[in-house]
Amino acid sequence: MIAKLSTRILDKMELSAERTLREIARIAYSDTRKLYNEDGRLKPMADWDDDTAAAVASLETVELPDGQGRAHKIKTWDKGAALEKAM
Repeated sequence: MIAKLSTRILDKMELSAERTLREIARIAYSDTRKLYNEDGRLKPMADWDDDTAAAVASLETVELPDGQGRAHKIKTWDKGAALEKAM
């Protein structure tokens, strides 16, 4: 009974070992260069591929003083921890 219920919950949440490993791999093998255009400017989030987007933990946009534009602070998930989990 408990096993059946657990299976239903895992299926509903789409939680699987395969999916979990895929997410770990996305972080472990991420390449932050994919976040930027050739000119060094940050690509719009809509242009990030799924693997690159999965590696980003947060994105903060800050308005610079005196109308100098914006700066972006990007934090990615811990690649070392993901590699350890993959091992």
